[in-house]
Amino acid sequence: MTTSATCTTAPTATSSGITMTVNAVVTPSVSISITTGANPTCTGNALTFTATPTNGGTPSYQWKLNGGNVGTNSTTYSNSSLADGSVISCVMTSTATCASPTTATSSGITITNNTPAQPTFTTSSTSVALGQTGVVYTVSNVSGVSYAWSYSGSGATITGAPSNSVTIDFSTSATSGNLSVTPSYLGCTGTARVIAITAAASNESNVVDNTPSYSSTTPEFNINPDYINFIDATSTTTGKMIPMKLKIQDGGNDLTDADKLNTILTGIKFTVRDHLAANQLAQIKTAILTTSAGTVIATASKVGTELVFTGMSGTNVTAVDVENAGSGERIIHLRVSFEETQVIDNTKLVFQVSGVNSWQQQFYICSSRWRRCSI
Repeated sequence: MTTSATCTTAPTATSSGITMTVNAVVTPSVSISITTGANPTCTGNALTFTATPTNGGTPSYQWKLNGGNVGTNSTTYSNSSLADGSVISCVMTSTATCASPTTATSSGITITNNTPAQPTFTTSSTSVALGQTGVVYTVSNVSGVSYAWSYSGSGATITGAPSNSVTIDFSTSATSGNLSVTPSYLGCTGTARVIAITAAASNESNVVDNTPSYSSTTPEFNINPDYINFIDATSTTTGKMIPMKLKIQDGGNDLTDADKLNTILTGIKFTVRDHLAANQLAQIKTAILTTSAGTVIATASKVGTELVFTGMSGTNVTAVDVENAGSGERIIHLRVSFEETQVIDNTKLVFQVSGVNSWQQQFYICSSRWRRCSI
């Protein structure tokens, strides 16, 4: 410096020197890698991503999942539910001297998740009959995926796994349960699809009036019979008790149902009314069920306004399923005698089934009527 001041001893002065340090510009960068787990992965397997900075100083981190912010300001980020195709990346903010720019974004890691999607049923039955076979269950098919099938009930045989379509045979003793199908692909197991299946006997069996099939030589009591000839309750021969024929039909009128169970009639009830629907049970002395040959199967009790047969079993009341090499039907006879002190002249009696019980089968109650006259 040169001064213009007066009376200076020296007109110039020199300052102390400053030594300058010039730092080179640095470019920050960050890379990420999977340090726990592997890619490809399965849902439920934890993946840990670790960031490695360059020229970061004391950096801060923002993790990204498909471009959205996730995680915390940490060198690591973990996730166990990444969907297939997810992209993980990290943005680092550098505090290094002369960093330009101050932020850096890593390359993304694209996730391959081999876990198959939960299957959807396209063919299924939630109700099956005992003994029903060949029931098909199908889920939507995905190439390369295998399917594990299981049934929580008993008596079900599954054929066709590990394909997406199976056939199940239900035994006559099968129980209700849940059918599960679980997908897997390249070591990954997906979420199972479950449906509840109810296994029960068919409800198609019935009891019908078969009286018109009597031969022409057997009395058809739509005429006026002499009641006095039908008061002997100790004999089952024609002329002692009025016969009416019933048919037990396994599988209903077409003798076809889904199960392979025989129908066993264990109980049946009848009302006895006149044509005005008035109760006429008092006119009946005895009522029995017999075979066509006359063997007594059961004797009725009078309960309220009904003739009630209970406790029956065995071949004589069993209609053998056609799938068990049977005819699907069984003929039985209702035979009644009159109470001579209660008979009302010229009364038309109507015998109507009012209830039925069976073993292993549910019955439709048939409303068939048997109209007979007494004098």
